[in-house]
Amino acid sequence: MKKISLGGVALVCAFCSLYAQDPRERNYFYEILDPKHEPKPLVEGFAQERITENLNRGLAVAPSRDGKSVYLSWRLLASDAPATAFHVYREVGGKACRLTKKAVSRTCDFVDTAPHAQAVYWVEAVVKGQKPVVSEKRKVVLSDLKPYTSIRLKDNAKAGKIALADLNGDGTYDYIVRTPETNVDPGMPGDTTGKTYKISAYLSDGTYLWTYDMGPGIEPGIWYSPFIVYDFNGDGKAEVAIKTAGTDYVKKRERTCLRREGISFRTGRHDRTGNRPGGLA
Repeated sequence: MKKISLGGVALVCAFCSLYAQDPRERNYFYEILDPKHEPKPLVEGFAQERITENLNRGLAVAPSRDGKSVYLSWRLLASDAPATAFHVYREVGGKACRLTKKAVSRTCDFVDTAPHAQAVYWVEAVVKGQKPVVSEKRKVVLSDLKPYTSIRLKDNAKAGKIALADLNGDGTYDYIVRTPETNVDPGMPGDTTGKTYKISAYLSDGTYLWTYDMGPGIEPGIWYSPFIVYDFNGDGKAEVAIKTAGTDYVKKRERTCLRREGISFRTGRHDRTGNRPGGLA
């Protein structure tokens, strides 16, 4: 019976594994880390300047961890001067008082250690030599205060993906929700229930605006159903760009394929392209 040298086998295996590996992997020299692409031509867009959101202070109120205090936080805006500081105010029973002895300048938050059962909060941005700017006001009922925000979806649907944007131009983020929560990954059996993905819009207070069906030609998976929410035209109100596909599709091995796809645009109130829900752009 012939003997086999284990040392020789180990050496051969090590040699094969060494040279079977991409040398870029051994040296961590991927193209993505050191790209060497040809220069690309400059693309001139239609916008003359960068479109930015016109947001308010976004004053948020939540219960503190100790369960006795109230935590407040707000935005520092890009338009704020470097020396901007903030005073915090609270109104109870029609009487307002300032909670900050010294204006808050190092952070954008504050803790009210002696909250009332019901109160109204706001912050005031102050810059030396300028008129103070008052934020939006937040009415707080202490017993209803939660460390999160929730809204009820139409038809008790379950959210699959959520985007935030200001749909009506009031400076507050609204909700764009894709339903249902089911998902099909590549390589998995396709959906056979006939359900289609839908995009719905809600204001920040939960007010329902509209629902748009992406169409039966869009397979219900995160890989096939992108949507973008942004103020594309700079009018201060965000639009929703949705990938849609109508009824001209073919099922092959329980997966959707060979469909014509398009992009539909919706604003907070109406359809920009005139397409029907699920229609082609």
